[in-house]
Amino acid sequence: MSVRKSPMRLFMQPRGHVTLPHYDGNSLHGFNQQVIGKKKWIVTSPNTPLPNIPFMFASLVGKNFKYNPRVYDFYEFETVPGDLIFLPRYMVHEVHSMEPVNLNLNWVCTPTSPNESSILGRREVEIVKLRKTLPLINKAFFPDNFSSYGGQGQELIDRYSREVSNTRMLKRLVKELAGYPRLLVLAKQLKERANEFSKNNFNVK
Repeated sequence: MSVRKSPMRLFMQPRGHVTLPHYDGNSLHGFNQQVIGKKKWIVTSPNTPLPNIPFMFASLVGKNFKYNPRVYDFYEFETVPGDLIFLPRYMVHEVHSMEPVNLNLNWVCTPTSPNESSILGRREVEIVKLRKTLPLINKAFFPDNFSSYGGQGQELIDRYSREVSNTRMLKRLVKELAGYPRLLVLAKQLKERANEFSKNNFNVK
């Protein structure tokens, strides 16, 4: 495992706070402990992932999106104080804060070897190859510092992208660009959800 410089994060949200469905970038495994409050989790398999915002890790779904069990392999559950969950890399998750105050501790790490056994695992290594080969992709779409990918940087970047051919990388580029028409249709809703997330994040009274 490779650990980031800041491997532990604190989350504090009020009732009604909802995350946009997403998986954690940089191939992060996560351990999440509920300290105060209660949260509802909807976790979707990386083998039946929701559509992604082009080049990003958040899902390309609108406000009224419903999980169809005939399309998506997903599971709903709640965490209460004392619960600790393990969220493997590439698991898409949407989290609803249920109590007036909700406090969670989250520890993350990146495996030093890629795993292409799922749709999102294959997408991740192809995006790593894109970011390595076309630095403009980093500037345009990614706020994080790619040179410190997964807490280890270049060594991990090389491991994750080694088996991805240029042809496969270009196919990924085309797939990501093909998501833009849907993004344009949902842009207003996604912006509203992102603004709501930001407004309520850590806004606990």
